[in-house]
Amino acid sequence: MIRRPLIWAFGVLALWLAVAFCLGLPLSRATALDEAVGEESVRAIAEGTVTHIASGDSGGKVSLGSCRVYPGAYRGNIIEYGDPLDTHGVLAYVDDISGIEPGDVIRIIGRLRPFPAPANPGEFDSRLYYRTSGLDYGFETEKIYIVKKGSDSFTPRTLIYRLRGLIAGAIDRVAEDVGEVGLFKAILLGDRTELNPETYEAFRLCGIAHILAVSGLHLSLLGQAVLTMLRKLHLPYPLCAALTGGMMLIYVLMLDGRPSAWRALIMFTVSLAAPVAKRTYDLLSAAGLAGILLLISRPLYIADGAFQLSFAAIAGVGLIYPELAGLVRCMFKDRRSLLRGAAESVALSLSIWLATLPVTAHNYYSVSMLGIFLNLLALPMMTLIMASVAAGAAAGVISVSAGMLFAGAAHYCFEFLISVCEAASALPGTGVVLGEPGAVRAVVYVILLTVPTVLMRRIRTGRFTERPGKAGKRPAMEGRLRALCLTVMLFSPLALIPHPPAHTTLTALYVGQGDSTVIRGSDGSTVLIDCGSSDRSDIGSRVILPYIKYTGTGRIDMIVLSHSDGDHVNGLYGILDDPAVSVGCIALPDATVHDASWSTVLSHAESRGVQVLRLRQGDEISAGELAFTVLSPGEGMFGGDQNENSLVLEMKAGEHTALFCGDIGEKAETELLRADSQRIQTDIDYLKCPHHGSRFSSSEAFVSAVSPVLTVVSAGRDNLYGHPSPETVGRLEAAGSRVLCTAEKGAVTTVFGSGKELLVSCYNDP
Repeated sequence: MIRRPLIWAFGVLALWLAVAFCLGLPLSRATALDEAVGEESVRAIAEGTVTHIASGDSGGKVSLGSCRVYPGAYRGNIIEYGDPLDTHGVLAYVDDISGIEPGDVIRIIGRLRPFPAPANPGEFDSRLYYRTSGLDYGFETEKIYIVKKGSDSFTPRTLIYRLRGLIAGAIDRVAEDVGEVGLFKAILLGDRTELNPETYEAFRLCGIAHILAVSGLHLSLLGQAVLTMLRKLHLPYPLCAALTGGMMLIYVLMLDGRPSAWRALIMFTVSLAAPVAKRTYDLLSAAGLAGILLLISRPLYIADGAFQLSFAAIAGVGLIYPELAGLVRCMFKDRRSLLRGAAESVALSLSIWLATLPVTAHNYYSVSMLGIFLNLLALPMMTLIMASVAAGAAAGVISVSAGMLFAGAAHYCFEFLISVCEAASALPGTGVVLGEPGAVRAVVYVILLTVPTVLMRRIRTGRFTERPGKAGKRPAMEGRLRALCLTVMLFSPLALIPHPPAHTTLTALYVGQGDSTVIRGSDGSTVLIDCGSSDRSDIGSRVILPYIKYTGTGRIDMIVLSHSDGDHVNGLYGILDDPAVSVGCIALPDATVHDASWSTVLSHAESRGVQVLRLRQGDEISAGELAFTVLSPGEGMFGGDQNENSLVLEMKAGEHTALFCGDIGEKAETELLRADSQRIQTDIDYLKCPHHGSRFSSSEAFVSAVSPVLTVVSAGRDNLYGHPSPETVGRLEAAGSRVLCTAEKGAVTTVFGSGKELLVSCYNDP
């Protein structure tokens, strides 16, 4: 008979769905709207029931379920709307959410847009995220009408929303003076919209951000508190269990729960029901049941990071911790020993860290080594924090003063944790970049972790057999074997250490209307040429850094800024502010370094202690095996014209050559051909097209002289400048160059293979 059949069934189901997802098989039903709209943005009318509302600085977001959409099209100046089409859900962006409540049926008019798919490796997949939440499209609302008020029929959803609003209002009043509204709402209501980004980032880097997301820990603490209070009223246990389960269900509905909250609710409900059914509660079986129910309800949960981390943590507690705890108990026989208690706490934290390590690397590309130890501080404080915040919010409904009194303990706990995280952020190990582990490294890691765990379990349960005649040596042999197993487990993370590419690799990222190219050498050296965008915000932290971390790179040896225009430099600040990735130096054109436009870059580099290099024509620079020659500009060559004074770099890697031209135009191109005709290589392999493919650059003479095999154009989709110009593309193709544009292809990765071979892959190609 199979022991714990639920966990085995969950494992098989999860593996099957994971394989299907990796193979690109659809895990959600395509709707009629998907077939009619596809990737287009269209005028539309949508009507549906409000399921969730989230407020923000500029209006709010309203989720519509059971939604019907009427797509429209222009016929002259008249918009004709078609027949209604069903979809799973729509996320409407509205300017004013006052008067709207969950349960209301509303009609909105505006523009329907599909959520953007990622265009670069490592970039956040907002389309998958929202589809996992049951939302297929975004809707830019122009007009909104309430068709039917949910409060007219007193729907449970409306009552729960009002309860949430009552608690949120109490937190606003209680925590406003101490500036911890965001923290209190995150930990009690799962709402991080008002959380200070710097505070969250500090918690994340230190590996304790999970305490700010409502999960099994939060739910079990509240649930056990409610159950204990009800039991003190001497009510029958079945009634106490039913009341507690119902209250926790209302709590999860109030959270608009993510998978981790629903998982926690199912497992907690099983724990309540076990005594009633006169059965023993089993953590792993309850987790298996929760996983099966969640995946059946929404198969796309298999790709959700919160779902993966939640069940990985349970695996750590249920599978790894018993074996490490058994080892601790062998070392410390006295149950009352403080050292034994401390060692068991470390074993629990280490178990969760080991189990979630590949999942964390897969979703965030970096992990915190300090989290193993900082959780020893954070987790014991959670009981006090949850009790303090909950009591403060409840009392705050009646009296602000009473609420502040009860919430005081949480305030001081958070102040302590924030100060600890700020101090720990300066220590090594705060953020270790592992990159996307990939299937092979992840499988090797799981094997190295699973085999010792299974072997230690066999020893602990007495199922480890030995050869006849060796009975006297059994304890010593088991001890040595346990030590070996522990050693393998502790060193198993080495399997996730990333490796540099086998050959020089160039990746032109899609940053919208801007420029950014990442060059990685086979020796692990990394150079970033430009890092900006004029139509995408926070490009450094949202696109460039995620790709850098995705590749497993924890250090950028050199950042080259061709010139000071924002679409080439404004992502720098987000990169320099991330403590997980260090920067060796920043290189600028000496011809314009004293220009006022560089002042922000220079001051930011100085404040971060990053060296600044000033490059001029003829300079040769290198980062590891990556070597560059500066071809332009010379001193005072083009006056104050930032574009023409862009750095022009030639890179050599083995038999390959690459040319990076910034935003130069015909003036700089003519000067290069006139003054440096002996320096510019003919028949170069890779050209980063000047000035995003502008028709005023890549002149016929320049293209003929350079004669690139491959030309990559960095430009934004539907940009206002018409980049790349058809004339420019025509000149390049006439010269025999293959032209690829990031606006169409997404990130373009080129590998300099052996000999003169070029291997090209485009992220958005099927």
